[in-house]
Amino acid sequence: MKAPMSPPGTSKAHQLLSDYIASFTGIPLNENETIAIRQAFKYKKCRKYQYFFQEGDVCKYMAFLVSGSMRMFAVSEKGVEHTMNLALEQSWLCDYESYNMLTPTSFYAQAVDNTELLIISNEHLQYLIGEIPAVAAMIKKTEINNMISTQKRIYATISLSADARYHDLLNANPTFPQRFSLSMIASYLGVSPETLSRVRKAALTR
Repeated sequence: MKAPMSPPGTSKAHQLLSDYIASFTGIPLNENETIAIRQAFKYKKCRKYQYFFQEGDVCKYMAFLVSGSMRMFAVSEKGVEHTMNLALEQSWLCDYESYNMLTPTSFYAQAVDNTELLIISNEHLQYLIGEIPAVAAMIKKTEINNMISTQKRIYATISLSADARYHDLLNANPTFPQRFSLSMIASYLGVSPETLSRVRKAALTR
């Protein structure tokens, strides 16, 4: 199965993805596999504050961030934003339930900066998984990492102080404070901006 070719000028983005897959899995890609990946992934730009998907949409594509940053969040009935994911270059963004079940998403995915993406439909992803061992290994490893990350985050939310949660975040993602606002990080950690501000000030005085 072949997807339509992406517009000209995207070879650098596709090469970055191919290099990422080979490096992440330790499995080199041959020329035919590289071509198949290039054909399956479409190139997309999101301007700052532009939505990749919104509540009520079906999340038809999984996105690999080539450059920029994005956040995925939900909005409560009271209008409070709850950040589910913060994503930087060489990471993935998707509502996996909507993507796999074709159900409307409950989330918003928004570009924090001008962002370049490579996106793929579930149909074409499943084709690549069946044909390219490196892609199959990448998806399996990504799913395991996501499960571990989710488990750790749930534990942190119910067991750790705001201070401990923030320092765990810094250890795992040291550039987050430079790339995302205090309010976004606070929402991601499940604390108020005021609490996070106090934690950050205390950390600077140590």
